[in-house]
Amino acid sequence: MQRRERADGMSINTTNIVSIYGKSNTVKAARQFVRTRASNFDFNQVKNMPFEVSNGSGFAANDWMEHNWGCRWVGGLEALLRSSPTCYRVAFLTVYGNANKILKLLSQRFKSATIENVYASEDLGKDCGVSVFENGYEVYGKGNVFNGNTAFAIDVTTRTIAKQLDDPDWKKVYTASCTLPVVYRVRGFDAHLPEENVAPKNRNRGMLAFEYLFGNIDDAVKAYQTQAKLLLGRQARCERAPIVNDTVWPPTVRGWFSATVDDRPRMIEIDTAEVVGVPGWQESHNG
Repeated sequence: MQRRERADGMSINTTNIVSIYGKSNTVKAARQFVRTRASNFDFNQVKNMPFEVSNGSGFAANDWMEHNWGCRWVGGLEALLRSSPTCYRVAFLTVYGNANKILKLLSQRFKSATIENVYASEDLGKDCGVSVFENGYEVYGKGNVFNGNTAFAIDVTTRTIAKQLDDPDWKKVYTASCTLPVVYRVRGFDAHLPEENVAPKNRNRGMLAFEYLFGNIDDAVKAYQTQAKLLLGRQARCERAPIVNDTVWPPTVRGWFSATVDDRPRMIEIDTAEVVGVPGWQESHNG
């Protein structure tokens, strides 16, 4: 299993909000099965870690968890959110992955239950989504639209989303936010200040030379790179690449460079802008 770490080298925690739905006898049996004195959702109840592993080195235990549970279960960092005849809901943290693998094993044991996991990592928008398990199979989750939605991820990690889960239409709130229209804008300015290290917002950019609007981030980046090649040559491909953040939805892009054209400083920038307030969008829409 490939371990994911933050830029500072620390592990990535994932918040899992797990709900078990079904008839009262099914939910009661599942609740009694996963609960122990130590935890409201004990992974060892689903697949027990061997004694020799749990009492061995920490490296062995971590490797066993990642291989068998799909993540590291930390235990203790949890909260019981709901316990009713037809729903048992608990939130807890995992490390280096979400709890979907262990939930699939639980679904194989309680086949008449519906098990739902709403999860998001602390690397907001990078790994978040909704997975639903029934009869031992994942029936929803692969390729779902929540991955990359930072608003959804924040609500999961802060557990504020738990208040919405009993509403059958709660997903609509976030799927709607996944379709916000944006444009990707590439602009060139004949700048008045020649200093290379002046940020665009602090630079008197002067007269607008051109502006292209795109509905597709790939087309915008290609146009930006084309301008880079025209003004700076092949070296621009390495040092002047735009910064694309695809961990959010819609993806964002930022970048700029400057060069001298006919003894006048020329600055080229690429950025993300909402459709609202962008003049000429309908006429220049290429997406």
